Amino acid sequence: MWRDSYSYIIVGVPNVHLDWAGIEWADVVAFDAEAAYAIAMSYRFAGFAWAALAIVGLIVLFGYYRGGDKWAWTIMLVNGVFMVIPTLLLMPPAMVTWWITLVSGLFWIVALLIGAREIFLSENQGQPQ
Repeated sequence: MWRDSYSYIIVGVPNVHLDWAGIEWADVVAFDAEAAYAIAMSYRFAGFAWAALAIVGLIVLFGYYRGGDKWAWTIMLVNGVFMVIPTLLLMPPAMVTWWITLVSGLFWIVALLIGAREIFLSENQGQPQ
């Protein structure tokens, strides 16, 4: 069975996270191989989920948000909450990715504010343009 052979476990967490925690991947595997496997798989799942949110965000952005749909603004708000905030909370600030996410998050907030003004406060609400 695959669970009996932990040689399948590969480094599932980037080295920068391990360095920040002050441990080596071998320490994690030696401590609890099943937990190491769960960490590796969870990290991969999170990566796929992050990529899926990004793709959905791009589809909504270029398909509906530009058209002024209210639901698209809500989707962009939720999408950003699930992408920006966890990245800022879970990554160490020493990483370049953290700073890129911070700047992107600021742009996201500005874009949502501009979009909210145009979508929710427009005088032609509900009328074709």
